[in-house]
Amino acid sequence: MKTVSVQSGSGIVGRWRLPVLTACVVVAGVLRFWAAGRNDFWVDEIWSLYFARRMTYPWEVLTEILNNNSHPLNTLYMYLIGNRTDCLWYRLPSAILGTATIPLLARAVGRGRPGQALLTAWLAAVSYPLVLYSSEARGYAPAVFFSVAAFVLLKEYSEHPRAWMLPLFWVSLVAGFLFHATVAYVILSLALWSFLRAARRSTGRRGAYVELAKCYAVPLLILMPIYLFHTRRMHTGGGPAYATWRVVANAMDLAIGAPTEGPLAIVCVLLGAALCARGLYLLWKSGSDEWIPHGSVLLLAPACVVILTRPPLLYVRFFLVCFPFAYLLFGQAIAGLYQGSKPGRVAAVALVCLFTAGNVPRLARLFHLGRGGYREAVLHMASETSGSTIEVGSDHDFRNAMVLDFYARYLPAGKKLSYRLKDDWPRNGPEWVLAHSRRPDYHPDPRIMDAGGNTYSLSRVFGYCGMSGWTWAVYHNERFGVATKPTFSRGIGGLRKGGFE
Repeated sequence: MKTVSVQSGSGIVGRWRLPVLTACVVVAGVLRFWAAGRNDFWVDEIWSLYFARRMTYPWEVLTEILNNNSHPLNTLYMYLIGNRTDCLWYRLPSAILGTATIPLLARAVGRGRPGQALLTAWLAAVSYPLVLYSSEARGYAPAVFFSVAAFVLLKEYSEHPRAWMLPLFWVSLVAGFLFHATVAYVILSLALWSFLRAARRSTGRRGAYVELAKCYAVPLLILMPIYLFHTRRMHTGGGPAYATWRVVANAMDLAIGAPTEGPLAIVCVLLGAALCARGLYLLWKSGSDEWIPHGSVLLLAPACVVILTRPPLLYVRFFLVCFPFAYLLFGQAIAGLYQGSKPGRVAAVALVCLFTAGNVPRLARLFHLGRGGYREAVLHMASETSGSTIEVGSDHDFRNAMVLDFYARYLPAGKKLSYRLKDDWPRNGPEWVLAHSRRPDYHPDPRIMDAGGNTYSLSRVFGYCGMSGWTWAVYHNERFGVATKPTFSRGIGGLRKGGFE
């Protein structure tokens, strides 16, 4: 009995390629724009906006702002569109380019493999990390888009050169780097691929160097001064520190839609690594040299950059540009399984279902909790404050003060917010105290005490989806009245004795 190959360009899969790909793009767009339009701004977005507001001239994004929280082209866009009351305006580049990445990934697979192209598009469409960072005003999603665009352009230029392809390739490399410097992983990997290809096709090294210069001289001349006088001088904005191995393991778990804690997380890291290895092997076996850029983007280039630069802080989002290349390999491996025996087809379908099921709870939490309930918390304190001034202190002056300052604009008429720094608390303590935590299992104490002996009772808890943002526990000074029955908002429940983080 003849079976339809998922790699074939004909048959049922080929005929349904366009409508299914359209459905994947629609799903991706709905998820990204819905998340972008519903969620509060979190501290990194607010900080980027404050950088933009400090600018007087556009070039100051490179000459004056040397904090790594500022992603130059993203901050420049915020500066150019000015003050907006609807945060969706600031998130539009991420949402649009994040959605546009889906058809680009299908194009990256190639025209002759519709089944694999659709599978890869679906994996990227419902990927929680890609949805999360495609719905916030940061440079990560645009960096992903331009990374995939550069790969597609270089691939098609190598196979069927067109005069317009090289300028677009240069733009993709430069724009991607200016949205986020981790595009360096992709630049290094594509350069390695180009050199090895040119060396194999030309009669000697000279021809390989000429081809390399043709593709990379222009972006190198642009990016080298930017790196020397801006990127290299940037300082970190601070944040929690994690071990490198843990960040890498969490990245793999998130890429495959698995839990990031517990024994199952270890199994899924191994499964993700096995799928990547299988995809690389299938590419090599087929005679394609695309295993070179894929393997380099996922392993060689990030390892080299991390070892050479020794970043003080490392997060999963710093590897986001690697995710689409992982999905290309996942698609390759799963499509290969489907082409095999009947058990292979069952395993392929099961893997896709498990991937989707693993991402759905995280996406649901993103839509329900967002990146934190900051505006709701401010309005809650306003409604429970009898006077006109809402006096607030917190466990972290920089982070919480910035967020409070941003959301003070939503206060009702007649109310104003006064933030008290830790070393400037009144003797009897501020009326409200905020405790923040990024721990997913955070359950705040029902009562806390400050250094002056003032006690505060838990009033409300505002959770968040994870990765971007934090949970806020809102405490009320007991001299203003005791909250005898705390209300748990936005999906947080349960209390434990733990301490004031």
